[in-house]
Amino acid sequence: MDRLSLALSYAFNSLIRNEREVESSVRDSLLGALSNLQGTVKTFYDKYSTKGILSVSELSLGKRYANIESELLKNLTPVITENIRDIKFFLISQYEDSYLQGLYSIEKNIGNHIGIKIPSIREIQQKFSPKSVQNLYMKEALNNYPINAQREIRKALMNGLSIGKSYESMANDLSHALRVVYSKALLIIRTESTAALNQGFDDAFKALIDKGVDGYIIWKSIIDEKTRPSNKYQVADHRIMNGQVKGEDGFYHLDSTGEKAPYPAWAGLSPEQRCNCRCHEEFVLNGKIVNKDKEISSLSYKDWKEKFYLGR
Repeated sequence: MDRLSLALSYAFNSLIRNEREVESSVRDSLLGALSNLQGTVKTFYDKYSTKGILSVSELSLGKRYANIESELLKNLTPVITENIRDIKFFLISQYEDSYLQGLYSIEKNIGNHIGIKIPSIREIQQKFSPKSVQNLYMKEALNNYPINAQREIRKALMNGLSIGKSYESMANDLSHALRVVYSKALLIIRTESTAALNQGFDDAFKALIDKGVDGYIIWKSIIDEKTRPSNKYQVADHRIMNGQVKGEDGFYHLDSTGEKAPYPAWAGLSPEQRCNCRCHEEFVLNGKIVNKDKEISSLSYKDWKEKFYLGR
């Protein structure tokens, strides 16, 4: 692995750490919601249960079931709304950071500042607009997230009441319901984060090529026991994709499913090729680098960003 590949791998891992921070924030918010949901159910059990059992027939009196469901969803909805807002904001940030880190890795390696004009915040926001055809999957996933969350809570509540579960069992069911909700949030975060990350890399790499930097772009897979094909994704073959050079048509060709994509995790790919994808792009320089600027080669990412892209 050469120095540039190492630098881009480091940038990729740094961006994945950003992703983990968002996952942790969503998990913590759902744990807080769980505590409130369990507290709400405990209140109803204390008030209406008979020998520790709360039945549907008991809750059907005086709209008690409607009241408990309403209270549960009232506690859950603001948290889910906050999750969606945080995910949307993160994707914009992830794109911008990946664009800049891609530029930095290459400029540091070649020892020259190319002077690429990075997209404005408004331009980046437009890339992630729900009105864009490219973002239909993301829009659908985020729209379904609160629907699925409510469904899991209702299912836990109705299943528990229908067989007369104790509060302790009901509390466990609510915990399971929010684990399911969190797993759906993880799928959205990891899939869309990888797409945003690769889109940022790809746009930066293409901008460098347009500016005359001699190189080409390749698909880079993480090779381990999870690499596709795997038990979960048996058709896609990202092992074969590892090292594939992007074609002159601007696409990678995924022969196992007959698809093509401008970068890994692209929104136009099938779920088999896209969901939970961990692949990323790398830039490969042609030939030797001459006339290096030692100052640029020694700059940290923070110092480089402040020097050339202050405020971004």
